Amino acid sequence: MYRRPAYQASRRQSGSLSGLVGALFFVVVWQVLASLVNQKVLLPGPLDVLRALGNLLSQSKFWLSVGGSVLTITGGFLLGFALAVLLAFLAYFFPVTEPFFRPLISIVKSAPVAALTIILMIWIDPDILPFVLVLMAIVPPLYSSALAGLRDTSEELLEMAFVFRFRTGDRFRAIYLPSLIRQLQPSLEYTSGLAWKAGITGEIMAQPFGRLGTGLYDAKIQLESAEVLAYLAVILFFSFVLTQVVGVLSKHPLQVSRRPHRSVRLSSVGKKPDIQLDVGSVDPVISVKNLAKSYGQQTVLQDFSCEISQGQTVVVTGSSGEGKTTFFRLLTGLAEPDQGQIGFAVEPRFSYAFQDVRLLDEFTLSENLLFAGGRYVDDEVSFLAYWEPLITSLGLPLGKPIREYSGGMKQKASLIRALAIPANIVILDEVFREVDAQAEAQMLQLFQREKGSRTILIATHRRDLADGLSDTAIFIANS
Repeated sequence: MYRRPAYQASRRQSGSLSGLVGALFFVVVWQVLASLVNQKVLLPGPLDVLRALGNLLSQSKFWLSVGGSVLTITGGFLLGFALAVLLAFLAYFFPVTEPFFRPLISIVKSAPVAALTIILMIWIDPDILPFVLVLMAIVPPLYSSALAGLRDTSEELLEMAFVFRFRTGDRFRAIYLPSLIRQLQPSLEYTSGLAWKAGITGEIMAQPFGRLGTGLYDAKIQLESAEVLAYLAVILFFSFVLTQVVGVLSKHPLQVSRRPHRSVRLSSVGKKPDIQLDVGSVDPVISVKNLAKSYGQQTVLQDFSCEISQGQTVVVTGSSGEGKTTFFRLLTGLAEPDQGQIGFAVEPRFSYAFQDVRLLDEFTLSENLLFAGGRYVDDEVSFLAYWEPLITSLGLPLGKPIREYSGGMKQKASLIRALAIPANIVILDEVFREVDAQAEAQMLQLFQREKGSRTILIATHRRDLADGLSDTAIFIANS
């Protein structure tokens, strides 16, 4: 009987046991080579190094040198990290500043370390040479990674934050910080080891009092090869510790500030938050006259006019590419018209369910709601007490970040965010697509319950939804 082939994963994770086997193999090879050479000055064996290490550990001056090197190198690493991130922020948010420090970073990055060390030994006190070398070693790669992280920030999420009027701190925490961390993680782990290499090199060159590099150099002068390797083992140990600590901290920074405000978990349904519209009897609330928008040679909107009354549910229809999403972008200020005017009877406060969702993947749905409503939600306890039971009733988990949601779950979450935020104009761009019948029924029920007296604009290709939801319809066509 024919049996189908089974797929074999191409990548296999090595466990701790394989690492231990590798270490034991290295020690055995080391001992064999030491026995063959039979010259402790050239190659001491593992036991000789252990005895030398035990002797060092019993000396108080050794521990003073450990403390001195750890403080110098760790301090240089922390300051270098802060300096690199600061320069990256200046270069990204204030590009006019970059030409002033970019040449120096390029020189430090490209020049031979030995040449820079010789020059620095002429200019600065030898005691601070290791500290300066650490800075020079880690700032260029960390700066490049931090700047790349900022430049890689999702423009779509920044647009979303603009529409919902994120507070400055929330925009940084929710959008810039995750992008920055993704780029910095590999560089942080690499530069933590590089910092020890640079620092010890500086100590060997400058010979400051009470440093590991100074002790290593003295042992080399006295031909104490076992002691040299013992010092090297200590240096490698502390380099490994710093790398591990940095790796752990860089992988879990969002857990410190995942919820932007107070932690709230209430099981009872709270009172529905008030939405102050403050429109009086004004009608229309949105007036569009002779709107036109083109992208290059493609005309998306041309001589488009309409009026939308306060409290209406308006379905915006038209073929794909005829300008529905562009119309929404012009309304919210994400794009500027080539000609025409858009007028609002009162100050618009928008809420938007984007066609491509645009949720914050690193955060829970509750946190997404708090970020989006940060400027307008005064009582977060009541706000979440009302919305979190609705979230669970729609089958969405409260404790999981959005990245673990399915496509249909994200559509539900996008609708919830759009309806939860106190806005007087709610835009739903194809929000009911890619969901099954049960999910759609749940979403429609939530929509009818929560729309209130707000002005709703819905883009959809489905005639049944348009007929069932709208008070009126706007058809966009350029042909």
